[in-house]
Amino acid sequence: MEKYLLIPVFGKPALVEVDEKHLLEEFRRLLRCEHIETVKIGSHFGLIVDEEGKITSKPYNAKATSLLGAFSPDWIAGDAIFCGFGMRNGEPDITPVDGVFA
Repeated sequence: MEKYLLIPVFGKPALVEVDEKHLLEEFRRLLRCEHIETVKIGSHFGLIVDEEGKITSKPYNAKATSLLGAFSPDWIAGDAIFCGFGMRNGEPDITPVDGVFA
């Protein structure tokens, strides 16, 4: 199991465990969506969000949007998952944030 930080629109962020064998399905379940998108925050971190969050009128996520800071003028609609970007099986990919919040 890998750990990621779920940043909900309402409530406090919380570490969630995700089965690395089913990442896509787990992210979709956590975000309650069909299509996910990754948004980079610098070169080592990012957010996983609902790709259709804005067009389906999900609420503005102030906490996740503030993480974008100077990296993007965009904003986040709906819940988000904070993740790392690194190498997985020799390929660039999404990585857990286990060590960041230890």
